[in-house]
Amino acid sequence: MTASRQLLLGGELHNSSASSPASIREAFRRVRDIGADSVLAPISWETVEPREGDFDLSLVDAALEAAESEGLRWIPLWFGAWKNGASTYVPGWVKRDGARFPRARSAGTPMHHVSPFGEEITVADATAFARVLAHVRESGRAHVIPFVQVENEPGLLGARRDESDVAEAHWNRDVPDAVIAAARDGDGRLRSAWVAEGSRTEGSWSEVFGSEADEALMTWGYATHIERVAAGGRAELNVPLYVNAWLDAVNPMTPGDQLVAGGMEPGGYPSGGPVPHLLSLWRALTPSIDFFSPDIYFGDFDATCRAYAAASDRLVVPEMRRDQLGIAHMFRAIGEHGAELVAPFGLDSLHAGAPDYDEIVDAYGLLSAMRETIATARPEGIRGFFVDRANPVTLVTIGGVDLVASLDDPHGMLDEGEIGYGIAVDLEGSLRVAGRGFLLQPAETTGYVGLASVIERTRQLGVHRVLNGDEVGGGSGVRFHRLYSGRGQGVVPFDTRFTGIADLEFFRFE
Repeated sequence: MTASRQLLLGGELHNSSASSPASIREAFRRVRDIGADSVLAPISWETVEPREGDFDLSLVDAALEAAESEGLRWIPLWFGAWKNGASTYVPGWVKRDGARFPRARSAGTPMHHVSPFGEEITVADATAFARVLAHVRESGRAHVIPFVQVENEPGLLGARRDESDVAEAHWNRDVPDAVIAAARDGDGRLRSAWVAEGSRTEGSWSEVFGSEADEALMTWGYATHIERVAAGGRAELNVPLYVNAWLDAVNPMTPGDQLVAGGMEPGGYPSGGPVPHLLSLWRALTPSIDFFSPDIYFGDFDATCRAYAAASDRLVVPEMRRDQLGIAHMFRAIGEHGAELVAPFGLDSLHAGAPDYDEIVDAYGLLSAMRETIATARPEGIRGFFVDRANPVTLVTIGGVDLVASLDDPHGMLDEGEIGYGIAVDLEGSLRVAGRGFLLQPAETTGYVGLASVIERTRQLGVHRVLNGDEVGGGSGVRFHRLYSGRGQGVVPFDTRFTGIADLEFFRFE
């Protein structure tokens, strides 16, 4: 991460938490109290334009006012034509008029999705979005908005391809030149399919893309719609815009994963959405979109972060788990992948005494304390890591030192739980490390590497204690204890109190 990039510690609200001024104030305050500095909250089309052409921007004003009064950044989530692949947040006048706003169809049956190929839905969606951003500009409070999400997890859920009349009209035409050019210049499955079909420069969707044709068409439909919506909004307020993705599953899942993972085939996840293998096509078709972001609940976290960071040259994770694995992912995303934003979902319903509440509040506190240290670190001088029961040991190489982070508890007296997570930053002469639940030790290398000093830091980065003796295992390593709960109180008690932040210096000799 470079010094010019911001670090936002966000929390996403539940879908209905921004539907009244009172609920907005309560939800924004709770997010702030937990320790986030940014809130992701929806603007739903049905509340903005309850009657066609009659706009009510009072909830937009309420969110702007709450963000400013609570000292938060607000990332509006435009729930327009699609939210999670369905059209549940469109106004009633859209829902009731299937002639003007055709529904997607599968095997002749209408779906709860407005087709992206209808001209009038694009015009209406773009008009409403532009009106919202114009109002934000006119409010004088646009400074609280770092970026805006356009739609939410778009794509066709429940079928590979829209078979409505308006969609079939496009299916039976030649593939647009821009799509073929994107396949030629891109990578991944779409390009492979294009090559397998003979690298054609014209032809129908099935002729050009073969087995990938359904999803290629849907990508073109959704991306073309969203580009028009985004371009209209950008003309009113020049703020970065992004599109988020309901991810596809790359491996078979357990039944419980289906709720958040979709599936391995288009339609199991929203077909045509900005999933990794379609990002090159989305990039080509949406010049008004600044970046694409994954909503991560499952799968290979590092691979997902790498894919989206590479696609946009930046990483924002606008929706993620709200548990201890989610905390570990926050540390990993920021430290290892340079994330500008991490945001667990449903933060406004988290309350004192709930599982993981204390750990989540503590995590926001640690990351806030490390904000300036992280922001000014050289990209190669920061590492994020976590360990768990499945992978209890990891190597952390930073500042010319090889370290091992582990769940190690050789004496059975200081069990640190099921998961540990941390961020290490090279201060060029020492390391600043923040985290919980792991033992950090010099790795066995040529020669001898030992701890020269360990300074435990406060949240303001002042000196809390200078650690030695038992607290650093006689110089062998530093335990980044999880939150204190009286562990280690045996015949010879161990001190397991810890702020979660320490500066480490090392010495070595051959």
